[in-house]
Amino acid sequence: MKKRFLLLVSIILVIALSVPTVWAADNSGMIVVDGKEYVISQKPVNMNGTLMVPLRDVFEALGADVAWDAEKSLVLLSSDQYNMEVKPNSYFAVYNDETIKMSVKAQIMDGKIVIPLDLLKQMKAIKLVNYDVSTYKVMITTSKAYAQKDGKDTTEDDNTSNSLTYQQALEIALENSYDLKQAKISLEQSEDNRDDTGKKFGYSYPTGVSGANTDNDLYATVIGLNKADIALETAKKQIGITEEKLSYNVLMNYYEVLKKINNYELSKLSLQKAKFERDIMDIKYRTGLASSFEKKQAEKSYKDAELNLQIAEKSISDQQLAFNNLLEVDKNREFELVDQPKLEKSEMDEKMLEQHVARMISDSITVWLAEQNVKIAELNEKLYVYNSSSSTGTYKSAQLDVDKAKYSAKQTKSDLADNIRSIYYSIKQIEDQYEIYQQNLVTAQDTLELTRLKYDQGMATDSQLLDAEYNVAQIKKLLFEESVNHELKKIVLAKPWVG
Repeated sequence: MKKRFLLLVSIILVIALSVPTVWAADNSGMIVVDGKEYVISQKPVNMNGTLMVPLRDVFEALGADVAWDAEKSLVLLSSDQYNMEVKPNSYFAVYNDETIKMSVKAQIMDGKIVIPLDLLKQMKAIKLVNYDVSTYKVMITTSKAYAQKDGKDTTEDDNTSNSLTYQQALEIALENSYDLKQAKISLEQSEDNRDDTGKKFGYSYPTGVSGANTDNDLYATVIGLNKADIALETAKKQIGITEEKLSYNVLMNYYEVLKKINNYELSKLSLQKAKFERDIMDIKYRTGLASSFEKKQAEKSYKDAELNLQIAEKSISDQQLAFNNLLEVDKNREFELVDQPKLEKSEMDEKMLEQHVARMISDSITVWLAEQNVKIAELNEKLYVYNSSSSTGTYKSAQLDVDKAKYSAKQTKSDLADNIRSIYYSIKQIEDQYEIYQQNLVTAQDTLELTRLKYDQGMATDSQLLDAEYNVAQIKKLLFEESVNHELKKIVLAKPWVG
């Protein structure tokens, strides 16, 4: 009996979605999409203050494909901008993997599936939705048409597109970077200085240089040539390091903007919860079920949530400004950041770690500079000239300078090795914590799905639904932040000099 009933429901829904529309002159309405008019099979219906419109007519006017999934008993909507699922007799629709709550359930009316107009207002692909009661016209402006009208159509100009990947952001930063330009100028200066110093010896080191037999000019020139070589090599390395640091900083700031946006979305949910709880407490107070203290506490929580939302909104603007400053672009330019962090576990084990430590010590410019200081100190000792103005201090002091430089180089290597190991174990901790959050998310999503089913059946309250949605959003935020931390630390592990 139950199977027959389900079969009958599916047949009715298939008919509702597949039968060609029959226009009824006395009941037809109008939908206007970006200035173009379409007749819809029935006028919007006011259901307890909510306008209900025919799903197929509206979405076909929007250019979407409409299909019925008999197995899941839901409507599938697809376009080049979104994929969407709407289930009859449910408050919830899925829009590009995000769940939207409608004010009224999608339902069957006069053989057609109808949806509340507020569903359209929550879609990112739609900018404006209005309804003219006198003409029964639903007027829709898509986000794409709105951008074109506002002079912001960027479909043919990649340089002004609002959509921005991390790689695109990095290319902009590399092109505009003041620090990188300065590093390249420093390289030119170092090359010029090395050429000038090298001319004294025909671009090579003198032979036969030894201790007290070395005159003052020769001593100074040899030391100067060594320092010029070090400065030149440092300038060459500095360009690569500047690019790598910029790459890291762009990614960090890119993700920081996304983190602020996530915080803002969570703050909006917090405000919804606080508002609902305040309204319930107000009702309880007026019916004698809550004290004035409880009412004041609920009001305070709501005010705090309002303030937190304002702070979260401002933090987005501040971070976007910092990001634009890093890219050295117009401070008012707005970007839609499209890349998301993805946690990919490190394949490095402890044996590989020690090999990596040795390699990083070999590649580190800080270690290299420390080793060059040792060479300069040893050269100063070797070329020390007694009773000469070219040699400062005593010979014993020159020997001690060598010891100090060697100790400093050794300590630099040790500190770098300890730092790399610390980052490695931090990455492993993040990976363990991420797995815990993933498990928590599965549980929270199952709870949310069950709460939504109960809500559709009138067995769950708005408060329970908000709590379940908030828990999922909070865990997703934690997963996002751990993914960001993990990705940034993996970069620092591979290139310790950028962090």
